[in-house]
Amino acid sequence: MGTGWIDPNNSDPEKNYPGEITFYVLVTCIVAAMGRLIFGYDIGISGGVTSMAPFLQKFFPSVYHKEALDKSTNQY
Repeated sequence: MGTGWIDPNNSDPEKNYPGEITFYVLVTCIVAAMGRLIFGYDIGISGGVTSMAPFLQKFFPSVYHKEALDKSTNQY
């Protein structure tokens, strides 16, 4: 794991990496992390909303009627 930027006086030759933590690298990592947060939040919220009965009634009435007729407890 490249952690030479935390300890710049690291004298271990196996852990000397030629790369540097530049502003570009830092911003790229932050954007990637934020993208993952937003994606995870979106999946959690929209997954719950799309299974709600009022949403299905308004936007997908045929799916709502099929779901209402199906009385099985199998979720698969």
